[in-house]
Amino acid sequence: MFGPRTEIRSATTGEIAHAVAAIVAAFLTDPLARFAWPSPHDYLRAMPLSTREFVGGSFEHGTVYVSDRLLRHRDLVSSRGASEW
Repeated sequence: MFGPRTEIRSATTGEIAHAVAAIVAAFLTDPLARFAWPSPHDYLRAMPLSTREFVGGSFEHGTVYVSDRLLRHRDLVSSRGASEW
């Protein structure tokens, strides 16, 4: 049985912070990321900055992708998934 179809699209400028947060959350238990920043405090402080630096050009070129299924809570919108190339 198949679930609802999820469309993938380029992130909008307003979704950049949410795309970075999705990547940071996805790599929270990644061995290489945790080797670089073993302390949770250091990881949560450094990984968002590193992610933005590493993929900064991707945002400008429209190659950061998010799922179209967004979670809405009041005025906050966050992506369920993100990919940066």
